Amino acid sequence: MILTKEIFEQGKSKNGSWSDDQIKCFGVERKNNQGWKDQIIGKDFPPETIETFLALKDQHLKQK
Repeated sequence: MILTKEIFEQGKSKNGSWSDDQIKCFGVERKNNQGWKDQIIGKDFPPETIETFLALKDQHLKQK
């Protein structure tokens, strides 16, 4: 399944970003990694990976 910009934006939290756990679903790190979005948007991932990414939306906010 292709990770489109639209799907990626659906995973954005109500605070306007994504959690580290969400980004790690795609095998990349944000820290010290400019262009991390370009590394994943438009790439093919298993549907389960994208489902997990979306399911993690706002989960990091509930931990606080």
